[in-house]
Amino acid sequence: MSARLFLLGVLLTACSTPDFGPAPFTCPELGACPDGYRCAEGVCIGTEAPDPPIFVGQTASNITEPVLVYDGDGYTIFSEQVDDDTHFHTLHLTRYSAGKRKDDQVLATLTRVDGSDIGLDAIFLSVAKAYLAAWSVNNKLGSSLTVRSITSEDNRGSDLSMLTSTTPATVIGFSRPSLSSADGSDAYLAYTFTDPATSTTDTLRCSKFAGVAGTLIESCVPMGAANRFVSEAVIDAADAGTTLFWRDTQYHVSLTRNGQTQAPVGLGREILSVRRSAAKGSFFTLIVQVSTEMRVRWRLALGAVAPTTNDGMIKYSEPIDSIPDVVILDDDLVYCFYDGKTFALQRYKIPTDLTKKESFVQPGALFPMERLSSAPVRSCRLAVGDRDLGIVWQEAAPNDQVRTYFTALSRASLGF
Repeated sequence: MSARLFLLGVLLTACSTPDFGPAPFTCPELGACPDGYRCAEGVCIGTEAPDPPIFVGQTASNITEPVLVYDGDGYTIFSEQVDDDTHFHTLHLTRYSAGKRKDDQVLATLTRVDGSDIGLDAIFLSVAKAYLAAWSVNNKLGSSLTVRSITSEDNRGSDLSMLTSTTPATVIGFSRPSLSSADGSDAYLAYTFTDPATSTTDTLRCSKFAGVAGTLIESCVPMGAANRFVSEAVIDAADAGTTLFWRDTQYHVSLTRNGQTQAPVGLGREILSVRRSAAKGSFFTLIVQVSTEMRVRWRLALGAVAPTTNDGMIKYSEPIDSIPDVVILDDDLVYCFYDGKTFALQRYKIPTDLTKKESFVQPGALFPMERLSSAPVRSCRLAVGDRDLGIVWQEAAPNDQVRTYFTALSRASLGF
């Protein structure tokens, strides 16, 4: 009798639907996912589970991090990619709308040889209905900085400006460009150039373009900055005015607001790189790379420029190894980071009383990111949409490769 019951149990078990668990697994090459699951982005997930992050692509790891832009209809990713057949490095513009890829365009072929340094930034001008992209290339063949506008009707766009130097850029050449716009019509570009042959012609440049026509309105170089041996600059145009951050070769960062240079900020730390900024009123944030405890790491700097004291950076986040990003959403900061264990967004309240420095250190709400793997995150980039927040990030992959993913989170899911 017991043997019959045992055999019946085996048969019932074999006929029942197996439980594969909530974790995603690769979709079968032939056929559909098991009952209770559906295939999305190449993995089987629960029928009622939200869509996983969109897999953008996989390429060699020696590329610059992608840039994410919101264009009013969806999100656009500007990225450097490597052709599997020719091994050429190319700059791509990839549009997404309602979670689906609309198109993918090759904007330019990038000359990347041994020791090349490539920098990239992009924005969308809502009034002009055009993207503006800027990229710098420095290598043993020379240096170049290109600014290009791309409308929805363009395939590759048209160059507004192209600067070149035949001097081999064995040290710096053109810095990573920085683009910003406050009104969706005019755009500001900030960059620096270092002549490695003499190191005496380091210059800071800030140019203002009128829409897609690319008419240069004015140069906004702060007084005295051209003689400070500037090596990097970041610009942020907001309703309160234009803020320009620039790092000199003494590892100090100064800021210029509306053409008036303030006292250096970030004193007491060796700031190696200035990457991104966001400003609202007198408050500002800055993504910086600093040298701490014999290590080079990234941090989020929170600060303010008080009208009477010119206070600068007064609070740093915990150091991390990957490249983070920060945006201002309503009256809050949203910060993406990877600390070696957790990939997450963190939300901070922007302080209203600039005289109370302790208000900058209040812990913010943490939102861990849903991912398909536990691979280390190399970089992340944010963009604010009308109803959501877009995020693109790179993860380490086998054989010295990186995978790029994209997702958009509703404002409600982040408490907005």
